[in-house]
Amino acid sequence: MKSENQSTLSIGEVAERTGVSRRTVRYYVQQQLIDPPVGRGRGSHYSDVHVEQILRIRDLQRLGATLDQIQHAETPELASGAAGVSPPVLRREVRMRVELQPGVWLELDGRHTMPSDEGLSWLAARCAELLERETAATGDSQGDGE
Repeated sequence: MKSENQSTLSIGEVAERTGVSRRTVRYYVQQQLIDPPVGRGRGSHYSDVHVEQILRIRDLQRLGATLDQIQHAETPELASGAAGVSPPVLRREVRMRVELQPGVWLELDGRHTMPSDEGLSWLAARCAELLERETAATGDSQGDGE
């Protein structure tokens, strides 16, 4: 439920707080990714709820979700601005992919906490080492039989 004490923000203030352009804010409204502004024309304004919605979209994008996935997921929580609630359908679709070598990817499911950049680099390096060892071992054993 919206509080009567919420900030009244211009589109410029929303853009500044969220790090997106004014054009992006308008696009999100047009695509129904966020609630429309309150009022019409020059009197229209945004609130903290809009800021929360845009920040949530940005967080989901960082986890690998596309705007299409965000838009078509069952997201009443996103539209209403409920903080900290993740739509279960969308969470199952969010993935982080790291290329270990050409054609070989490490995929992490977004339902779990993602490792830090340092932890992810370490994990990718260990997986790449394992792949190299397996390739060398397979290559050696195949060469022995010929």
